[in-house]
Amino acid sequence: MGRFETVVDDSVNDGRPYRAYVPSRLQDVSLRLSSRVAAKIDRASHHVSQIDARLGASPSLPALETLIKSEAIASSYIEGHRISAAELAREGSDFRAASADVRAVMGNIEATHRAVSALSGPNRSVSIEDVVRIQSDLMESHPNGGSRSPFVGLRTTQAILIPPGAIRGESATIEDATHIPPPASHVGGAMADLLDYVNDPPNQSPPLVRAALAHAQFETIHPFPDGNGRTGRALIQAMLRRDGAVKHVVLPLSPYLAMNPRAYVDGLNSVRFEGDAPDQEELEQWLSAFADCTYSAARNAAEVADAIEEVGADWTERLRGARVRTGAASYNAIPHLLGSVATTARDLSAAIGVGEATARTALHHLEKVGALSASKTSSGTVVFVADQVADVISRSQRDIVVTPTPDHRESIVTHSGVALPLPPSGSSRRTANPRKKCNAWMPRSRQHCNLGEGHQGWPGTGHRHLRG
Repeated sequence: MGRFETVVDDSVNDGRPYRAYVPSRLQDVSLRLSSRVAAKIDRASHHVSQIDARLGASPSLPALETLIKSEAIASSYIEGHRISAAELAREGSDFRAASADVRAVMGNIEATHRAVSALSGPNRSVSIEDVVRIQSDLMESHPNGGSRSPFVGLRTTQAILIPPGAIRGESATIEDATHIPPPASHVGGAMADLLDYVNDPPNQSPPLVRAALAHAQFETIHPFPDGNGRTGRALIQAMLRRDGAVKHVVLPLSPYLAMNPRAYVDGLNSVRFEGDAPDQEELEQWLSAFADCTYSAARNAAEVADAIEEVGADWTERLRGARVRTGAASYNAIPHLLGSVATTARDLSAAIGVGEATARTALHHLEKVGALSASKTSSGTVVFVADQVADVISRSQRDIVVTPTPDHRESIVTHSGVALPLPPSGSSRRTANPRKKCNAWMPRSRQHCNLGEGHQGWPGTGHRHLRG
């Protein structure tokens, strides 16, 4: 699905020749999926559609803003920005005073919003400028960010992808690279080809297949100096919405990818090979894994939505128990808080259309019944945080388990995670999990962790077993 091109660039590899990968047009790829993989994609698509329809009919749909936060936290985690939902809630109301990691996640939230709202219309063509705007949202949090930042826009130099777990900022070499994307001179044309695929779907291509292929192609091109992974994962959400796979929700896919970064990278690498015809076994491995992740993310979304509804019902009962009159602003504040996780009196005032004093009273009522906790930012602003909602997000991410697939290669998908296929027998590809198991007890999923001992936990608190 591409070719390797020998490149000589005085600024790369000490001027010595190296080989960069130039992908073929996705429109020219002929897919012949096996009945097993086609059936898996069909089952996953049907399951996603069912859950999306159910959640779309739910009165708590505004609370599903939490799913965007869950996706943004996990997508940022993959790139090294590691914060909890509670940290995002407490610091997110004051962008300037927030930590760099919190600002990065906030930028990711804005990028996901833009991708879903601006690019999801099937009759609207997606342009290079649209994709750059998504990346620009991410780069607002960069120390050298902003619209004129050298990190915004298509790259003008050679990119070199480093192995998962490698320390960012260290000098990357050609010898150590897991992937060398096309030279900068090819990026514009490759992105134009990719957007032709997005805007003019091939006939009879399931949305999950299109999203998986487009994501792999985007990451293969690696068009930006920074923010490629997060931009690419935001575009997955736009394509799923654009192609009709979902109409209402953002699927939290990134937690599943975050828990097994090597399998994720191996999946992306599986579509990077020479020739016009794809290697069906390699391609099906990626499509199968992507379908499993999507299937599991839909179940995760349903669990989060159900838990959020329970929190809202609990708060309503607490207010009634405290004899807060029916119809008071405190009740009207609940849907806003379930989605925002944190708010100020000013923000709530604007959200529910009451005066700031009324909003402040409503928040104090909720604080008194234990629904909210209040804290001050460095600038003195009082922020009210829905800790129960933050806990829902954290729990939905903490106990996700990626289980190695058995030898018969059937996927095992449980309520707590997804099985990503193992590399083919005899493959030299590195497996994600060492043989020795972690075996820690996870109370939410009520099972023992079967990741390799010493794995990195998710998120920064809770189930975490890092070797010193």
